[in-house]
Amino acid sequence: MSSLPVLAPRSSARSARLATLLATLPALVTCAAPPRAGPEPRPDIVLVVADDLGFSDLGCTGGEIATPVLDALAREGVLFTRFATQPRCCPSRASLLTGRHPHAVDMGWMAHDVGVDGYRGTLDPAVPTIAERLRDAGYGTAMVGKWHLGASPTDGGAPLGRPRERGFDRFFGMLGGAGSHHDPPYLLLDDTPVAPTTGFHATTAYVDRALAFVDGHLARRPDDPLFLYVSLSAPHWPMHASDEDIARYRGRYDAGWDVLREARRVRQVDAGVVDPAWGLAPRPPDVPAWDDVPDPRWQASRMEVYAAMVDRMDRELGRLVEHLRARGRLERTLFVFLSDNGPSAEENSSLGPVRPARPPPTPLRLADARAPQTRIRPALTRAGEPVRTGYGVPPGPESSFVAVGRGWASLSATPFRGSKSRLYEGGVAVPLVVHWPAGTVRAGSLDRTPCDLLDLFATFVDAADAGAPDDEGTSLLPALRGEPVDAGPSYWEHEGRRAVRLGDRVLVADGESAPWELYDLAADRTQRHDLAASRPDEVETLAAAWQAWAERNDVLPLTPYRRLPMPVFSTARRFRLAEGATLGREASPDLRGAAFRARVEVLSGDGDGVLVAQGGDANGWSLSVERGRPAFAVRRDEELVLVRATSPVAAPFTVEASLAADGAVVLRVVAARVLEELVDEAGGTIPAMPVEGLQVGRDDGVPVLGESAPPPWPGRLRVEVELR
Repeated sequence: MSSLPVLAPRSSARSARLATLLATLPALVTCAAPPRAGPEPRPDIVLVVADDLGFSDLGCTGGEIATPVLDALAREGVLFTRFATQPRCCPSRASLLTGRHPHAVDMGWMAHDVGVDGYRGTLDPAVPTIAERLRDAGYGTAMVGKWHLGASPTDGGAPLGRPRERGFDRFFGMLGGAGSHHDPPYLLLDDTPVAPTTGFHATTAYVDRALAFVDGHLARRPDDPLFLYVSLSAPHWPMHASDEDIARYRGRYDAGWDVLREARRVRQVDAGVVDPAWGLAPRPPDVPAWDDVPDPRWQASRMEVYAAMVDRMDRELGRLVEHLRARGRLERTLFVFLSDNGPSAEENSSLGPVRPARPPPTPLRLADARAPQTRIRPALTRAGEPVRTGYGVPPGPESSFVAVGRGWASLSATPFRGSKSRLYEGGVAVPLVVHWPAGTVRAGSLDRTPCDLLDLFATFVDAADAGAPDDEGTSLLPALRGEPVDAGPSYWEHEGRRAVRLGDRVLVADGESAPWELYDLAADRTQRHDLAASRPDEVETLAAAWQAWAERNDVLPLTPYRRLPMPVFSTARRFRLAEGATLGREASPDLRGAAFRARVEVLSGDGDGVLVAQGGDANGWSLSVERGRPAFAVRRDEELVLVRATSPVAAPFTVEASLAADGAVVLRVVAARVLEELVDEAGGTIPAMPVEGLQVGRDDGVPVLGESAPPPWPGRLRVEVELR
């Protein structure tokens, strides 16, 4: 029979069915949180979350990157080595801010509403955030950085549930989950969209604003505690860093990921962070041996920039620490640092063809250089340079959009198996540093308590004396004093992958139909030896616990977003429309692999503007007037072909444009009985349906020309589009 201890479930916010379910599972009993024993006065709480930082990336966890500030905080505080997050950004942030499993607060996948409970894509308003709990308890609250919990147009979210609506008095940051570190999408100051200033870099800008928020709080409410949430977007892709920062790491990674993984593990063993008996997880099967890498210098440059981003993050956090110290608040501050998940193996087009493959057809310009950014990947920098991605594009400058990639993710996850989005240790194990001079009594220690995000929420509530103990997690304050803590089981589900951890046992399935695997984390935390076949009773016990948890927390059915009905597009071949008309995406011309012709009669109006568009930043087309000259734009797999007339025109005039089956792009302009015809080559037809529908007189949403898209046309139009 199994020797597993009795399971204690973490309940759901939606617990109408909980009593019935618990009655059917008598072995599962609720574990009460210990009473609060925190010091007075109540601490300021500074919560810092890095984005896609791996377990071994800090100096204190074995990394070669210079992180002296975080290393010092760990040396003067407590480093938790068995802390676990969710495997992706938004589910982790949902759990961290609510103390609930992500499905229980509608963030079971990403920040997209798929129409099913558990997967609504915006935080459940019925569940209070930690900011709301602390604000109600008398705290000032402020946030800087990445939100990624819905309410962003880039996520398809409704304009509800933004930070200021979820308990934060002040906010500066981006609503979405990723973007240029020089030009983040949907950047807000409180509730007002803003554009970045010259020289903007997100990590520095977020800390600048955090310092200002601290000073503002001290000026207005010097006797009240502060909760400051610093949600960094580094080192998430794209890899952006200054030349000066990158120079610190030039050549450091030329030895490759195989050698450096071994070196990190040696340092981890020496520091006591990992057990030498665990060994090193094998290199992932989709990562080549370094000796077989075809372009090692480019690959090494990706990690050089990643390291520069982590280095910069640490130095900026040093400014925050010193700011608190100078104002006499560091001693009383509960300072917590973690990553939101394991390192990212996402290539994000970094291994595909270089795009744009050729210089812009003619120099592009921003339609409004002061307008807030709305795209995750801008087409242009603020200076008007094309933003390039693809294999071999040098990472670092604002004009690049490159990820660190899967090979270096395996280095960041050392010694573990897996990475972001997966439920092996490499995807969820992150360093947790807790520094609290007024409350930590065993500074410089390593804590091996298995714990997770729910326990952090409970810890904050406990330390702040912010109401009744939370029954989802267990406060870690006793662990800071060296006392044992039983935090109970941890559960996961993401994209069909499933896992449950109880003590030293973890049961994990690496896919929706994948079999359960069982590991003993005390003896084999690198998960090289599957015990499922030899211990079927333990598998059965843990699988039943996972199933009961999934039923309580709106997890089931798995992956509902993969079961949504596929769109059915129009079968019409000819479309006739006038100014102001808009067709939905499914009612628009089905351009997939089709040749087409568009004819626009411009009856009135002058200046610049969009005549007609079926938009998208990957695939689409538009006809517009720019600087008085008609222009035909075609996007095919992100590559832009732009044909402009050579002479300005005035209404009335007619524009005809066509994309042939062989990719020929033709623009014909008839004005005052003068015909001009221009031809270019797109390399084929448009392969996928544009994300926007057909619009006459404007290109809203995701424009074909991105930031350089002109405004709506001010006059009358007649449009005909015909598929051929």
